[in-house]
Amino acid sequence: MRRRIELDPRYSNRQLFAAERGIGYRTVSDLERARRGNYDDSTIAAVEVAYAVTAGSAARVLAGGELGPLPPLRAVPDRASPDDDPDVAELIRDWPELEAIWALATADGKPYPREERIRLMKAHIDTIRRKVRELEIRAERA
Repeated sequence: MRRRIELDPRYSNRQLFAAERGIGYRTVSDLERARRGNYDDSTIAAVEVAYAVTAGSAARVLAGGELGPLPPLRAVPDRASPDDDPDVAELIRDWPELEAIWALATADGKPYPREERIRLMKAHIDTIRRKVRELEIRAERA
């Protein structure tokens, strides 16, 4: 809960956090209360993005360790073009809004490592797909 409030004081409300960060309320509740530890990889990735923590933080917490919060983010020009990396270029070609994630950098102006940026992009895509599916289900029920 502390991490939610660090991100935004409004997130003392678990439902608001879950809705705005694109993860299920039950997942947030189960994780914060340590009710279970059998989360699939896509859920873990989504949780780490929602809580703005480093890759592997969820596993550390489930094992009794501490979170690894990401340094403050800001967009900075990156000398490395996404076009220089075929995997990244393909992601951005398919999902142009991800270019903003490629531009994320730490507060000291250093770009995040390639692997971390790709992980964030893929987690963002998974969140979008999950939200679209939720909308489709609601539309089918209406």
